[in-house]
Amino acid sequence: MPTPDSERFRQKAAECEEEAAKATASSAKEAWLQAAEEWRKLAQSAEEKARRS
Repeated sequence: MPTPDSERFRQKAAECEEEAAKATASSAKEAWLQAAEEWRKLAQSAEEKARRS
């Protein structure tokens, strides 16, 4: 079940993925993709927390 927080976190993940696509250095691309993954994890955690409430 999406929550306002999880939707915001997924939007942040998408923004990071857009930045990764624009990055020219592989290290920068990797950093952006890692940040996107962390935002997705936060979104999942927020949804799991909402389900338990």
